Amino acid sequence: MGKRYYEELSWQIGVASITRLVEVVLKSPAETLAHYASWLKSNFIDANDQLLISIHAFLIRSGGLNIIVDTCSGNGKKLPLF
Repeated sequence: MGKRYYEELSWQIGVASITRLVEVVLKSPAETLAHYASWLKSNFIDANDQLLISIHAFLIRSGGLNIIVDTCSGNGKKLPLF
């Protein structure tokens, strides 16, 4: 699988371009979502059976504007990571 999860992903929708901006990629044992492993394997589970979780933002470019959509991974609260 290599390092595909860090590759730039972009889409063109009408006059707007949307680009994924990776902040961090986390790994978790694949058995976390074992029920879905068959379709996750090719893109989201690596050769070591680690589930890849990408935290990222999106850059939208349209009409001379640059807009960042940051989906965040929290709001400052102390939460367990999985």
